[in-house]
Amino acid sequence: MYQIKEHQNEAFLENVFRANGMSFSNLIKNYGEEDIQASQRVEFRVITKAEEKIYEIINKLQ
Repeated sequence: MYQIKEHQNEAFLENVFRANGMSFSNLIKNYGEEDIQASQRVEFRVITKAEEKIYEIINKLQ
């Protein structure tokens, strides 16, 4: 039973979170050279349907 719930949570998180590796696309340089340790980072984003819901509300109010 716990494994099923854990799998459902994993699927949910895969749908709403996005990880973006920053070291390749946005290097951090120190004195013109890449700072490898500082460049190794990840940006996390939460994907929501807030904008979609706002438009739904606006359309209902019109």
